[in-house]
Amino acid sequence: MGDHVHTVTPWLADHILAADKSGARVVWLTRRKAFARFMTASFRRRDLFTSVEAT
Repeated sequence: MGDHVHTVTPWLADHILAADKSGARVVWLTRRKAFARFMTASFRRRDLFTSVEAT
């Protein structure tokens, strides 16, 4: 259920800065997106660790 940092960070920063009230909810992975990922998991392979370099 994860995403790459360089994908989420710009979107998240923009929406946090655009929030006009304290305690506003900012959601990247909505229920609809999560459901779609579960339903398409067997058709689409998402390997989030291929670009991670070993230290």
